[in-house]
Amino acid sequence: MLRGTTRKIGGLAMVLVLCATITGLSQSRKDSLLLQWQKVEKGTLALPDSTVTKLLFQIGEAISYNTPDSAIYYYNMALALIQDKGATPVKGNLLNKIGYIHYILGNYDLALTFFMDALGIHQSLNNNLGISISLNHISLIYETQRNFQKALETQWRSIVYSKLSRDQGRLISNYFNLSIIHDDLANYDSAIWYLKKSLDLSNSQKNTHMATMATNRLGEVYLHMGNFQEAEHNYKKVLDNKAYKNNWEDVFAYAGLAKVYQKQGQYDKSIEYGLVSLDLAQKMKSKWEIAQDASILYESYKARKDYEKALGMLELFKAYNDSLFDEKKEKEINFLLLRQNELEKDQLAKENALHRAVIKQNYQWIVFFIFLGIVLVVWGIILYRNNRQKQLLNIKLQRNSEKITERNAMIEEQNIALNQLNETKNQLLSVIGHDMRGPINNIKSILEIIKLGGLNEDDQKRVFKDLHQTISSVSDTMNNMLAWASRQLHGIEIRPSSVHVSELVDDLVGFFERTATEKYIELIHVRKEDIYVWADIDHLKTALRNIISNAIKFTKRNGKVTISYHLESNFVELSVTDTGVGIAPESMEKIFQFTGRSKSVGTNNEKGTGIGLMLSKEFIESNGGRIEVTSQVGLGTTFTMWLPQAESMEPQLS
Repeated sequence: MLRGTTRKIGGLAMVLVLCATITGLSQSRKDSLLLQWQKVEKGTLALPDSTVTKLLFQIGEAISYNTPDSAIYYYNMALALIQDKGATPVKGNLLNKIGYIHYILGNYDLALTFFMDALGIHQSLNNNLGISISLNHISLIYETQRNFQKALETQWRSIVYSKLSRDQGRLISNYFNLSIIHDDLANYDSAIWYLKKSLDLSNSQKNTHMATMATNRLGEVYLHMGNFQEAEHNYKKVLDNKAYKNNWEDVFAYAGLAKVYQKQGQYDKSIEYGLVSLDLAQKMKSKWEIAQDASILYESYKARKDYEKALGMLELFKAYNDSLFDEKKEKEINFLLLRQNELEKDQLAKENALHRAVIKQNYQWIVFFIFLGIVLVVWGIILYRNNRQKQLLNIKLQRNSEKITERNAMIEEQNIALNQLNETKNQLLSVIGHDMRGPINNIKSILEIIKLGGLNEDDQKRVFKDLHQTISSVSDTMNNMLAWASRQLHGIEIRPSSVHVSELVDDLVGFFERTATEKYIELIHVRKEDIYVWADIDHLKTALRNIISNAIKFTKRNGKVTISYHLESNFVELSVTDTGVGIAPESMEKIFQFTGRSKSVGTNNEKGTGIGLMLSKEFIESNGGRIEVTSQVGLGTTFTMWLPQAESMEPQLS
């Protein structure tokens, strides 16, 4: 069986070599463009800036689907040449090109920024074709966020501008993207109808790239429908097309065939095609494709009861899927922030319009009062009392108006504070949701493999170690989540008492002893008796636990974490010093602020929610103390806390 599988993979490899040879026919144009650019760089070929910009644009287009990072490099050089020339169609097109590459790489927040800038330029120029392209791309971003209604609305706006520009090529992309949205909505008949329209237009326009993409997507829709014969036919049609080859589409087709055969129970063939797709994806360094292929291979190996390889693919999937999920969450947050900025801009525009209306109304009142003043001069004596009464009423009205204005301002400030609190809550719950779901899914997958058997003793030890680390991470997350939730519900309730510092530190050292031992880190308690602080025991314990946990997390193997304390005036100075990686200067300013998920990971790839240090600072300060941090990158970090000294008495540990 192994020999037969090897022969099949070898045959597929020969197909890839043949495809590479055919692709080389189009490589000559890329080589020609790059050769011209080398001459320009060396100064042996003099060209005007406009021609150089066009050359760089063409190089970016030629290499965008095989080496997208390099394409961004050339597009950025072209953009730099025309940066000072104001809004031009070329600048808008470059921004759309750069944004699309970020989109296929999964950088949705960056992609949206470029698309929005391009849309602004094309709208200022009334460029229907450019507006259509920008809206088409923005619709893709809505689709990735699963906002399908907004994606459909934006895509149909793009179609309107495509028809105004009379560009049939743009309609190909519009119909193709409509099919993706309908596929996500499980409207398979609509998805197939739009794909066939896109395919017919691609063939009539001789657009082989879009025709290949449409064929691949037809295979995907048929797969979702359970029509495996049609799905297999379309995927193989892409791979058999020797006139046009594209690495992205080949990876998609091989992965599609692997899923088809897996659904039909043909696990050997599924593994065969999955391995080819994985090899191509790894060469392209495409995280999403690697994670997808590893997931397919994990299921097929597990079904074939090859648990050792299944575990390997599960670990590969976990490594890339965790990375993609974290990146996706962060990009969703960035997308929401960008949307919030847009709403704020709209709100600012409305407020400006309101201010202009108020100024206009005030001007009208001024004219009215001038006219009224002239009348009052004529009728001054007769209407003196009435005029006086009106003035008093106006003064009273003005005071009431000022009071209302002040009240509205207070309400607005409260609304802003509430919105900020809700935003913090949403970000925290998003982070907590991932931190809880991710480890629990990992535990479930690993327990499933253990249940099925097939793990040797070494694998079991490694799995159990991972389980312990996962459960410890969940425990830390839950402790901080409960502390934060209690603070939001009841505020910071302080129940101070005399706390025996040495006993509290002993308790925490015992708690972290196992974690430190696993990383070969020495926990040092510089013990001093008869030192007491006046503080809430739970607050102090939570603050110290978070700081010691961070010290262990960011200290390498064979390092040290030292906890020491002494009296200073009427305060107790308590320090936690580690020999870890240190904190970069640019991160020091926001070290005690919660700004979403922490991007830093520990020396053993430990992750955190980003709220631990924020809670520590609030708890220390609410108990009449203060906290400071000093750090040197590569040498270590020291957190120092000052708390009021207390008289000696029986400690109260909880």
